[in-house]
Amino acid sequence: MTSMSALLRPPPELTCAELFATWLPAAFERARAAGALSPDVVVAVQLEGDGGGAWTLRVADGALTVGDGLDVAALVTLRQTVADFRAAVWGEGSSGALLPPQLDLAAAITGEVEIPTAALAQARGTLHVEIPGFAGRTWKTAVTILGATAPAATVAVDVPTLESLRDGSLPPAQAFFSGRIAVTGDVPWLMQIGMSLAAGGLA
Repeated sequence: MTSMSALLRPPPELTCAELFATWLPAAFERARAAGALSPDVVVAVQLEGDGGGAWTLRVADGALTVGDGLDVAALVTLRQTVADFRAAVWGEGSSGALLPPQLDLAAAITGEVEIPTAALAQARGTLHVEIPGFAGRTWKTAVTILGATAPAATVAVDVPTLESLRDGSLPPAQAFFSGRIAVTGDVPWLMQIGMSLAAGGLA
């Protein structure tokens, strides 16, 4: 299947509500028309701050529905501020979008990137990711699998390290063992998450 990444990048003038209510369903239909094979999955998003809200994205039998509110049964629930979500999707200041293509929400729900649903379902818990020093603040997100608050782990990586990881000049293992990636909390559970992502081709 031809890559849909260029098609799926949303315009930056959208509000978060417009992104979920109108743009994402339209992008999903275009991807389906181009031959995408979408997985059955439920993803919930909660954004705090001005312009925020809560949405549940449900893909079943090749169709996407978007509803208000959070489904506690969602495979993955993403929680963060509006500002940090927009930075992830569109970038902020001189920084481009924080989300790499293999973690792009639109690419995942349309099937361009395979979600390891079975593996993730065995790894209930919450992963916190922090980027200190991003645009004068600490960028944060929390990713909860199947509604579980525990076990939990936090991964923190500063902006220079993140840039080196993204451009390939710093191998992830080297960044971890040199202490440039800080990990706290339940490390064995975090390693289980890493293996789940690797099994799905996302690592």
